[in-house]
Amino acid sequence: MSENLRSYTKAIYTMDAVVQRVPDSVWDQQSPCEQWSAKEVLGHVMRATQSVTAAATGGTFPGERTEVDVAGVDPRATWAQSRDALLAALDQSGAIDQNFNGPFGPGTIDSFMGIHAIDCLLHAWDIAKTAGIDAHLPVDMAAAGAAGLAALGDAVRGPGLFGPAVEIDSDDPVSRLVAIAGRNPA
Repeated sequence: MSENLRSYTKAIYTMDAVVQRVPDSVWDQQSPCEQWSAKEVLGHVMRATQSVTAAATGGTFPGERTEVDVAGVDPRATWAQSRDALLAALDQSGAIDQNFNGPFGPGTIDSFMGIHAIDCLLHAWDIAKTAGIDAHLPVDMAAAGAAGLAALGDAVRGPGLFGPAVEIDSDDPVSRLVAIAGRNPA
């Protein structure tokens, strides 16, 4: 099993633990992502999981639907379907070696999973913050994600990416990851 697949699976289950605890009344609330509700954040994550599933299985990509449409009327149920389809697809021999044209260019599903694991963790934090619950992000992954984002510098900043880093005085890996991604961990 690849290290990226391990990390991605761990991130998917971290997101799942958050999604299962979000009250239905929270999905339409504003998230820490400036222009997205909690439902739109989840729809964004599901667009990526559905794209990976499509690439691994030769299926249909989610297309140009809005994040709200991807999340559906019942985000928790839509997430469960998306999660299960993704995990089944990745469980097939050779799936992670399939070509994938991700947001940072072409590569394999394996290479994309390394990047998307960080995105998934950050968005699990966004949804948890919106719901007022603890995301329980894995500390080792948060530390690796913070280091990875720091190494990329301004390449991760701009429209559709992350805003300016938030200056914090903390060694906590989760706080550092959140802050480098332009969110206030407080």
